[in-house]
Formats: sequence, C-alpha cells, structure tokens
Amino acid sequence: MRLVPSVQFAFILSFLLILSSSAIIANAQTQPSPSFFVWSSSPEVKSGWHVKIYGRICPTPPVAEEVKAYYYLVKPDGSIITIFDDEPSFTCKKDTLIHDFKPDMIGTWSVAAVYRWISQNEPEQQVQSNVMNFSVK
Repeated sequence: MRLVPSVQFAFILSFLLILSSSAIIANAQTQPSPSFFVWSSSPEVKSGWHVKIYGRICPTPPVAEEVKAYYYLVKPDGSIITIFDDEPSFTCKKDTLIHDFKPDMIGTWSVAAVYRWISQNEPEQQVQSNVMNFSVK
C-alpha cells in the first residue's frame, strides 16, 4: 500500500512524536501552552523559484538552557528532508525565517516543525507546528 505524500508525512511525523514523547513530561505550569505556526512565502511557487518558510511560536517559550528545532519537508514523491537547528530563535512578536530553498520537484510539498526546549530544573518540553502545504508548478 502506498500512502499519498501528505498522509504519509502525517503518519511519519506522528510516529516520530510518539517515539520522542516518552521522554517528555507535560508542562504543569499555569501559563498557556505555546502554539507553533508555519507558513510559506507563497502557496504556489513556479518551478526553479525559491520559497521561504516562516514560523512563529505564541506565547514565546521561556528562556531555556537548550533549544532545538526540527523541520520536516516532504517532497511530492514522499521522501523527507529533515533539517536540524540547534540555535532556533522563535518569538511571538516577529516572524522567523526557518528555511529558504529552491524546491527540486514539481507537485505538492508539506512542511512541519517541532521545537523543543529544556529549562533549568524542568523536563524537556516541545510544541509541534501545523502541517503546511505549498505547490510547485
């Protein structure tokens, strides 16, 4: 059985999050949990053109000792490009450029991200973004 790329991507991302969640304890603080939103510079890009992926986390996570971000780009054929960033700097007050690239394949691409942080004397926490699609024509 072959899954369509967006279903396959959602399945793979869910699987990765389930594997990683065993080491993550829920945040018991009273402040609201952050939301992570990603979007592209355009919902449709011409072949050979660049696309920029942006993100924003609200409310801004607390200052942490260690932060990591993982960005997952799923090509139209279902293959996945994983980008790791060990110095991400997301805030709620400004858009953050996540990635600027030239897609190498025509079709629908999917993008999602996971942001993780560890604060002093706190367990690791994370927030997962929405899944965003853009087309290359």
